[in-house]
Amino acid sequence: MVDALRQREIQPHDERQDGDPAAQSSGTARTRAGRVLLTDKALKALRPAPAKKRLIVWDAVQPHFGVRITDKGHKSFVVVKRVRGTRTPSFHMLGHYPHLKLAEAREKARAVLGELAEGIDRKALERKNLEEERRAQKNRFAAVAQLFIDKHASKIRSGKETARIIHLYLIPTFGHLQIEEIRRRQIAELLDDIESRSFVDAKGRKIGGPVMADRVLAALRKMFNWHAARDDGFLNPIVKGMARTKPRERARTRVLDDRELLALWRALARLENTNYGPLCERKVFAGIVRLLLLTAQRRSEVGRLRSQEIDEEGLWSIAAKRYKTHTDHIVPLSQWSRRILERQAPFGSGGFVFTTTGDTPFSGYSKAKGRLDELMSEELAKIVGSDDGCRHAKIRPWRLHDLRRTAKTLMVRAGVRPDISERVLGHVIRGVEGVYDRHDYVAEKRSALEALSSFVQKIVGVSA
Repeated sequence: MVDALRQREIQPHDERQDGDPAAQSSGTARTRAGRVLLTDKALKALRPAPAKKRLIVWDAVQPHFGVRITDKGHKSFVVVKRVRGTRTPSFHMLGHYPHLKLAEAREKARAVLGELAEGIDRKALERKNLEEERRAQKNRFAAVAQLFIDKHASKIRSGKETARIIHLYLIPTFGHLQIEEIRRRQIAELLDDIESRSFVDAKGRKIGGPVMADRVLAALRKMFNWHAARDDGFLNPIVKGMARTKPRERARTRVLDDRELLALWRALARLENTNYGPLCERKVFAGIVRLLLLTAQRRSEVGRLRSQEIDEEGLWSIAAKRYKTHTDHIVPLSQWSRRILERQAPFGSGGFVFTTTGDTPFSGYSKAKGRLDELMSEELAKIVGSDDGCRHAKIRPWRLHDLRRTAKTLMVRAGVRPDISERVLGHVIRGVEGVYDRHDYVAEKRSALEALSSFVQKIVGVSA
């Protein structure tokens, strides 16, 4: 009898005639309205369905419950019942035979049918829960943060630093939360920890500071604003007044004086001739520092200088994509700067002038700068003398970027017009002059950098 039911396919019957479902799901064949008392013996006797067909054998004990057979002979317990008010039958896969026992399958079927009788469609509920889970995963802070990095931060000049801040501070703190769950209080607590340098990173180090707290806040604000433009239900919890410092208060004014510049130049010469680190590393770092002062450009621009950016006339062309103001910038190198670059013979496929690998730009700034400060202190003690006979004079803290401010100051002292020195630095000229004055000022910038070079030579007591 089982074989007879399985082997024949007929047109679908109406569920209203015998209480059985009219259909299973798309692609499933249907059997005649007769039912079979399903037992383990009957289940084992079922043969595969015809090729590319699936058949259902209905149970004589439990209405709307049966076993589905594929053309490969796989058997699965199913419940198929039309819910009141719907046109399509609700199909529920209970499990595979023989992993799911017949008695357990009938028990499961009764539970599903009970839910359907109460108007609960488990399948629809599962789909709803799955959709909610997908939405929750998508709105999780870590997922939104990565999407922000991929779609926005990676395309801007400061993108690497923004991504570093997000991965170091924000994802470890908020990564597991839904983005709309993050409250202003939680952000303030994170900024407090960073400001007081009590934030602990993945390596167990306490890091941060007031300025870093503001950078974290800026990165978070950008991300929240970006997300708010994509989600009309998101409200940015960041408000005015959450910053820990004021731009005017943290603006740096450090300029190296003449004695410090002399100590710097002597320390660079010593650095190249000591046994500290590989020779190429010492030579490369010393070249970078000298060029930072003599060109008044930023560390990222000097450090990533490629040989192909400089033409035969000594014009260094920096493309807009790697310049802070996003404009093409030309730096006419002085004779002294060109001789410094000639000592840094580029090698390798990268074309970088300042490199220790040939393929990547120099990166060991922190360690090399620490050693340079030690040598500068020793040289400064020799220059200024020491009342107590101490061999060292602690140099005031300074950064490589301070050389750019120092160069600007020296150009003014050398008689360079302020508007010309501003163009040497690559600052955007504001107002009507910046809009209508389209002169390239290459000759004027060359004169300014030659004047700077001559002024530095007088201070440090060397000739180009």
